[in-house]
Amino acid sequence: MAIMMILEWQDVSVDAYERVNDAMGIRSDADAPEGLIEHVAALTEDDELVIVDLWESAEALDRFVQTRLGPAIERLELPQSEARIAEVHNHRAGAAGEGNVLILVEVPDASTDDYDAMARSMPSHADDGHRPWHLHTAATDGENVVVVDMWASEEAFGQFAQDEIVPAAQQAGVTGIDHRALRVHNRIRGRAAVAP
Repeated sequence: MAIMMILEWQDVSVDAYERVNDAMGIRSDADAPEGLIEHVAALTEDDELVIVDLWESAEALDRFVQTRLGPAIERLELPQSEARIAEVHNHRAGAAGEGNVLILVEVPDASTDDYDAMARSMPSHADDGHRPWHLHTAATDGENVVVVDMWASEEAFGQFAQDEIVPAAQQAGVTGIDHRALRVHNRIRGRAAVAP
C-alpha cells in the first residue's frame, strides 16, 4: 500500500537540505531512490522546510531511511524530526501544467468515507471532470484526512476551494478544514507508482 510521509523539518536550512541530497547522490529525477513515487520539498512563510513524499510502501520508505537518509543526516550532524505517516487513499494527476505551490489540507476527525462523500459532489472529481490541480493525493493517518495538492498558484487553489471544496464540505457535514500554502523548492519524481 502506498504511503505519504510528511516531515516538518524544523531548524534545517535549505542549504542543509541540499547537502543531505548531495550526500545521498540525489540531484534529479534520474537519481530517485527505489520505491519513491514523488518527493516535494516546500517552504513555509518563515522558510521552514516541509517535505512530503509518496512511497510505494512503508517498507520502501523504511529501507531508504535506514540505508541512505539516516546515515546522511547523522554524517552532517543535522537534527532529526519525527515524520507523520498516512496511507494513500486517492492519487490523481491533474490538468495544470505546473505545480509551484504545495497545498497541505488537514481535515481533522475525518474518515476516507467523508473524503469520498465530498469528492462525489465535486465536478472536478467526476470521471470526465476538469482537474485544475497538478497533483492531488488524499491520505489518512487513521484519525484525520490529509490532502496534499500541487497547484500552479495559491489563487487558483483559492478559487477552487470557494467553488468546490466549501460547498462539498457543507453538503457532507465536514467542518474544521484547514490549509497551508507552501512554496515548492524541489521536486523529485520517482519511478514507482501508486497501485490502482
